[in-house]
Amino acid sequence: MTRIVNIMPMAGLGKRVFKNNYNLPKPLIPINKKPMFIQAAKSMPKSTLNIFICNKNLLNKFNIKDILTKEYKKNYKIITVKRTTKGQANTCLLAEKLMKKNDKIFIHSCDSLIRYNIADLNKKITNSDAVVLTTKPNKAHLKNISSYGWVKISKDKIKKITCKKKASLKPNKDYVIIGSFAFKNKKIFTNTIKSLFRSKKTINNEYYMDMAFSHALEKNYKISNLLVKSYISWGTPRELTNWRKKMHESNNKNL
Repeated sequence: MTRIVNIMPMAGLGKRVFKNNYNLPKPLIPINKKPMFIQAAKSMPKSTLNIFICNKNLLNKFNIKDILTKEYKKNYKIITVKRTTKGQANTCLLAEKLMKKNDKIFIHSCDSLIRYNIADLNKKITNSDAVVLTTKPNKAHLKNISSYGWVKISKDKIKKITCKKKASLKPNKDYVIIGSFAFKNKKIFTNTIKSLFRSKKTINNEYYMDMAFSHALEKNYKISNLLVKSYISWGTPRELTNWRKKMHESNNKNL
């Protein structure tokens, strides 16, 4: 039986949010009365196992295990990271030891909420090696090209994937990577990331999942794009503030 394994990397300290008058690390900032990472986890498909990769300081100072037990009972595992990793791809690879050969793998960030068609995701992951989830760019994305990963598509086929730089001369026609990825199985997941490591290509001395997908595309892996139906990001102080303002103005209590 094929399992679905979800991975949520939380090995960073959320320093951008720490510096902006919040008393909690980013994953624990309350969003509608629940920690941000729990709200973000609603983006993940129903799974056999949910893996949360956490910074040791986060686990020691806060009741992460109690929060997860309340939400998932026993259907989760925590991987403790004792020191800073070399980026998201490095962090996610730590989950390799908990995977089985035929597991389908879904990765999602701890600071966003997405909606998508699960049937479309299943179809794409069945017919591809991996799937990158994206959204159409808004004004903020286009103003800060170097803060995002980008996907160029032509005739329904991915032509280029970039990290922190534009994929074409017309980024408004491209798609923005939102920190969510899927792999057909464990072998493709591990090979994709380890191949990136062997290339020794980094940005700011880090290995990003966006880069792993770019590298996989160059190695002729079949990568599909899934455009999400909706995308909410709380990744920066400005995004979080703008979201709170919008929720207040609309008097909307639901995500």
